Amino acid sequence: MLMKRTILSCLVATCLLAVFPCKHVYGFGVMNEDVNGIALRWDAASRTVGGNERSLAGGLRYSIEGGGYESYRDLFSWSSVPSVVAFQQAVANAFAAWTAVDPVSGLGTDLAFVDDTSNTAVASTASLGAEIDLFAGAVIGTGTLGGVTSVGWQIWGGDVVTMTTGDVRGRNVIAGADITMNNDGTSWTLDIFEDVLTHEIGHAIGLDDIENSGAAGEFIDDNYDGTTSSLLNSFAGIIDTSHPESTAGISKYTVPSSLFDADNPTTGAPFLLMETNGDPGASGILGNDAYAGRQYLYPATAVPEPAAWMLLGCVSVVLLKPKLAKLIAA
Repeated sequence: MLMKRTILSCLVATCLLAVFPCKHVYGFGVMNEDVNGIALRWDAASRTVGGNERSLAGGLRYSIEGGGYESYRDLFSWSSVPSVVAFQQAVANAFAAWTAVDPVSGLGTDLAFVDDTSNTAVASTASLGAEIDLFAGAVIGTGTLGGVTSVGWQIWGGDVVTMTTGDVRGRNVIAGADITMNNDGTSWTLDIFEDVLTHEIGHAIGLDDIENSGAAGEFIDDNYDGTTSSLLNSFAGIIDTSHPESTAGISKYTVPSSLFDADNPTTGAPFLLMETNGDPGASGILGNDAYAGRQYLYPATAVPEPAAWMLLGCVSVVLLKPKLAKLIAA
């Protein structure tokens, strides 16, 4: 049996007007939201916060504590210490997972990530350092395989956030994210480290955890009927690229956390990338709902020809293990 992991997330709000307390919104499956329920996205237009460029323009830069991969690797305990090259590749893979073409819908993304470790020192304030900073720290509990992500956002008054389609939405923009991977007596394997980091990067781009133990989650889905199988289909292709929040054919559903209880064999529970507790699966592979979440927040309009869709869909049946992330309501 695979080792259980625990992954926690925390939103830390920073803005021009006030500092909001730490907020947990478990059970919402695609977006982090501010205290007013407004979806948080990185801005597709060039944006400066505190003298630092903080947008999707040119890619989201990331940097690591210690200024080098060997130093960062050595902040953790390992069941088998990976080479520096392998460790660096695992970090790169975790970011690259969010840029992959959805093999079912054929939708790509304008998301891109840039390793800026050699140029930018990390900072414990989310809007400083690189746009996404990676830390090591005792943030969860002894021996726990997991991480914590703090997302800072900026309130821009009457200003707007430009989406990847060029449309504008809301007034709030993600200003930075700090990811801290637990090193409190935790013995990592490289695969699980990559898998957990992929989850935490999902938080850094605006996705939230899908459930909390003992509580029901509010999901966006197209056809939930009370069964796990109805949550596994792809629906990224039906999201309205100009108005994701107004997409016809998707609704909010209340889904009991027991549906995802990996310890209950009667549920047929899948491993979900953005769930708080789960059995780690194949690293770096998103599932249908993770792609839907990405499409909801960062809509892409370029779609391959139908023949290519069919080929990609067939290949995905062979290659992809279902690892899903449910969506938060706007």
